[in-house]
Amino acid sequence: MDANGLTTRADEYALDGAGGRTATDAYRTAYTVYTRTPTGLVTETRRYEGAGPDGGWGTADDVAATRVSSTFDSDGYVRTQDTYQAGPDGAWGTADDWQQWHREW
Repeated sequence: MDANGLTTRADEYALDGAGGRTATDAYRTAYTVYTRTPTGLVTETRRYEGAGPDGGWGTADDVAATRVSSTFDSDGYVRTQDTYQAGPDGAWGTADDWQQWHREW
């Protein structure tokens, strides 16, 4: 959480480990990182769906999945939203990323 108590990261877990569907068998399947304005509006979310080659979650080589960027008007309403998928290299901001959709309100 940030200084205002707002979520900056959300982890997702599967509950289907060897011992059945219990929290003790949970394993991480993905996480999302939120970037916010000073007033708390979410300007970007980045979803990661796997630990990278180093095997550690939350490191630079995690497998990028979806990135959503939003802009807002002066009243805090969403004006545009763009969704991108990471390309085969699994990294953001590279030539193989592709735009999935663009929305305007």
